[in-house]
Amino acid sequence: KAFTDVSTFRKTYRELSALSDFELRDIGINRGMIHDVAKQAQLEDDATKSKSTFKSEYKLFEVHP
Repeated sequence: KAFTDVSTFRKTYRELSALSDFELRDIGINRGMIHDVAKQAQLEDDATKSKSTFKSEYKLFEVHP
């Protein structure tokens, strides 16, 4: 899990860093925000994975009449 988290952060950071200032401004961020945006992407990815893991574990014990 930790490897995936770092990968999400690094991928987002790398992709945003590769954009020009004009492209960044077009999507509503500036160069100084890249770290925070990448960190947020990591946190959202963690939350999504936690929800999907919980649901699949829940369905494992679900009883159907």
